[in-house]
Amino acid sequence: MADLFKRTVVLALGIVLLGLGQTALAAPSSTIPVTAASLRETQDIELRIARIAYRLQTANAPFCKDLFPLNGLTVKVLNSDATSASRAAHREALGIEEMPTVYLVVPGSAAKHAGLAAGDQITTVGDVVYDALPTAQSPFRKAWEMAERAGALNLTVQSSAAAARSATVESVPGCNALFTFVPSPVVNAETRGNRVFVLKGLIDLTRNDDELAVVLAHELAHVLLHHSYPGNEAAMLNRKTRAVIEQDADRLGLLLMSNAGYDPTIAGPWKRYADGRSRGFFTNLFSGYGAYMPTEKRARFLDELSRTLATYPRPISPDTLGFMLP
Repeated sequence: MADLFKRTVVLALGIVLLGLGQTALAAPSSTIPVTAASLRETQDIELRIARIAYRLQTANAPFCKDLFPLNGLTVKVLNSDATSASRAAHREALGIEEMPTVYLVVPGSAAKHAGLAAGDQITTVGDVVYDALPTAQSPFRKAWEMAERAGALNLTVQSSAAAARSATVESVPGCNALFTFVPSPVVNAETRGNRVFVLKGLIDLTRNDDELAVVLAHELAHVLLHHSYPGNEAAMLNRKTRAVIEQDADRLGLLLMSNAGYDPTIAGPWKRYADGRSRGFFTNLFSGYGAYMPTEKRARFLDELSRTLATYPRPISPDTLGFMLP
């Protein structure tokens, strides 16, 4: 899996992500042709991830000790080193040029309330004018990150249909996790520290937002419980300990998605559906589930827990299930 994650570097294909936003989106793999159609498909997937992640992180913020300012905004810049084909595809599909361009706006977020929309170009942050690619040391990049940490971006925005205007994007607190899309057909999702990697193969098995929320909430639970933080590697490699870890992520994950307004009763049926389509005959025959419970046992566990959670008023504190978040 290591090579997959090396390909999520944001400078790939001439795209630079701007800011500290908690939904960092990977550029497509070099093995995937860069076309306007593929870029639009990726944007749709990434907006779906961003929308669900934002709800999970903000709804559960009262229970998270490690918080981060979220604004629902993702901005991209086209690198001057981008190939002509990549440049043309990004311009056609997304309206992205060499100016910072709004890529995603999460519905209901501060960015949406400020009137920002995909394709808007940003010319200033505070009193700093954009005049070069926002490298880590550029004044524009530093001003952006400082303003984001302070909780409010004061921007000058230029859209194709209107004159330049000012917009203030204020942040709200959210659980500190960074969601990254990986355009791989492998059916998987995993965490490393506070980073969540979600692969396209798994996303393709989800038929609605509630089912994808099962996946993202499970991975967010791993983050909040520090399962894959430095120092916990041995526990993740021990099969018995890992089994407890995965069960805890299932339990906390259902609570997190319930607090965010998603339907936790979908988890058991979706587990049966997804495993039936992603696990091979020999996996089922020889119970090759690794640290996870067999499909039907895990689905029944999720069914029972979702019925229990339905008896509690929301929001549900993690300590209701015996969790003390670090």
